[in-house]
Amino acid sequence: MTMGNDVEKEIQQAGQHRYQKNMDFLAQKKPAIYRRFVNYQIQKCQFIIDPSSGKMDLNDNGQPLYNMDAQTYAQNEVQQFCAECKTGKIIKSVGTYGPESFNPLRFFGAKARELAQYCPFEQPATAQYMLPDFYPLIVFMGVGLGYHIVELLKQKDVHHAIIAESDFDHFAASLYCVDWSDVFEHFDDKAGRVLTFVFEQDKNLLPDAVWKQLIEYRPIFPLTTLFYNHHSNTFYWEVIKQINESLIVAVTGFGDYDDEINQLNHALHNLQLRIPVLPIFKTAFKGRVAVVGSGPSLDLRIDELRKLQASTTIISCGTSLKVLYRHGIKPDIHVETESDKLTSTVLDYINDDEWIAGIFLVGLAQLSPRVFEKFNNKALAFRTAGSVGKIFGQLGPQLEYTAPTVVNGAFSLATHYNVAEIFLFGVDFGFYSIDKHHASGTIYSESVEEGYIKECANYQEEKIFQTKSVTGEDIYTDRILFSAKRALESRIALTDNVLCKVYNCSDGVVINGTEHVPLKNSLISSTISAAEQMMTTDSSTLERFENYLLEHCTKSPDYSFEADVQCLELQQTETQLEELVKNLQTVLSQKLVDVKDVSLLCGKLQIVIREEKLTTNGKGLSMIIGSIHHLAYLLFSFSFTSTEFADKDKFLTAWQAKILEFLIELVPHYKNITHKQFDVDKDPWLSKSLFEPEN
Repeated sequence: MTMGNDVEKEIQQAGQHRYQKNMDFLAQKKPAIYRRFVNYQIQKCQFIIDPSSGKMDLNDNGQPLYNMDAQTYAQNEVQQFCAECKTGKIIKSVGTYGPESFNPLRFFGAKARELAQYCPFEQPATAQYMLPDFYPLIVFMGVGLGYHIVELLKQKDVHHAIIAESDFDHFAASLYCVDWSDVFEHFDDKAGRVLTFVFEQDKNLLPDAVWKQLIEYRPIFPLTTLFYNHHSNTFYWEVIKQINESLIVAVTGFGDYDDEINQLNHALHNLQLRIPVLPIFKTAFKGRVAVVGSGPSLDLRIDELRKLQASTTIISCGTSLKVLYRHGIKPDIHVETESDKLTSTVLDYINDDEWIAGIFLVGLAQLSPRVFEKFNNKALAFRTAGSVGKIFGQLGPQLEYTAPTVVNGAFSLATHYNVAEIFLFGVDFGFYSIDKHHASGTIYSESVEEGYIKECANYQEEKIFQTKSVTGEDIYTDRILFSAKRALESRIALTDNVLCKVYNCSDGVVINGTEHVPLKNSLISSTISAAEQMMTTDSSTLERFENYLLEHCTKSPDYSFEADVQCLELQQTETQLEELVKNLQTVLSQKLVDVKDVSLLCGKLQIVIREEKLTTNGKGLSMIIGSIHHLAYLLFSFSFTSTEFADKDKFLTAWQAKILEFLIELVPHYKNITHKQFDVDKDPWLSKSLFEPEN
């Protein structure tokens, strides 16, 4: 601040006092923010003070932001925002669950289905929600001088907030203008009010940084989240657009306890059987792979794939194996990630055990041992997400972004070892016709007995939507396929694009971070020619991915099943579960009366989850976090319905009783599965699908 008349001096002194008060508060209560700004020097912004009125503006690179009256600007902006986001506003977001969303034959699914019977929506997939007389979650895009944040908190009851800023000058300037302790004290953890800051100067990274915080607020995000774009910033509008385009992903990123305990049961069998474990890491792999999904464009690309086979490791993914068998192409590696018994059933439909046995299988640790036993050469890995990876991930490599499809697992495998070139075939993540959603020859195109296999390919019109294809046309996708695309893009973003090139030889949805290769493009021919020349001149320079993995995997893993697995890891998980259940029961003890209680309860659940992540290694939490999200989603979406809900009070009572019942029965159920003799010939769970009763 520059010196001037008495008014300027008074404002300057007040600003310095406020700055020191803010820094003292941050040092004590928010040390991470304090450390970021304690030595920060404002670089391109200057305060402008009108000596006659004392009104203030912020000059940013020569551009005044607030028409010489920052406080009035904030008041007008907030007034406009509140007028647009008034009580009763209908919010169109993603859909919710109906009874058919949950499996009534398993422990958690049965409880969730009972609650889903209360669904007030005729079409859960297209549900809409109503904004109450408070704001459940505001995302402030831009701090500015902070006046608009203080003003909105005066005018509206805001339960939860995220404050995102990419311009550090602006937040540093706000420290002279507003009392941040008042803002923080409004968001009191004990009351279930949650506030999160996102500081990211790299604008390329900001969307992902905001997204990572948003998903911590599920289910409030994405159902009733409001974005406040301060100063109508063009860049922030683009960030908001990116987030809105991915809303569907926010509700597909978690499983449930039934799936987790089934996966854990499989993993325990596999660890006792000492299935070989993949090598932990390799810094750079010079070879190339082709990851093969079963999207419909594979039909037209099969000849290109065949030509690449001599110089490229072919990795089949799940159901694409049967397509390759039909075309006489034997993959070098087959990847499976799905833990359900149906994975084994689908392999049986190939009806050639000898052919299957000769392929190298890479499976996640939660894969059924019945699948591993079909292959002579096999190895397992762990995924970073989920209970099995959390509990046993230290025993082998941990792969990122392996869900929700097998393609994600195979791509994660290749990128984990920094493969130099990756070609994607049949990785469409969409389809042009609802009658042609997979390549010819998959299990979905045949008459099969298992009803769930048919249901997997039952793309109902109300559950699909359109996005853009690689040719710019509209193409159908659904929440699982679109989430798979986003997960693949996230994995690509973590990959060094100099060391690893990803070529999309599929003709489906646009996959950011890849180079699309049109059908019959010269790239394939030139790749084949270069590889053939390399093999002719020096075959040692062309590494084969499958050979590396087979050579370096741990054939006899060094651990004691009884001491390391059962006594140590499982007991630690059990102890964490018991403590977590107690903490959740405490939070859930207060009666739910209205939507305010629901919003604040979701905040309290978020705080319990956050504390669990900070104070433990998350093993117990990983078993039930998906189920907590599912139940909270039911609670929030039904409570904030835009339609008449005569049974709302009855539902709130039933919800509270059912989640407490789930928690009471949880640990005994966990012990029943984990405290047993693991014998593949005597465990009835190995012969059951998740869609069959567990007992």
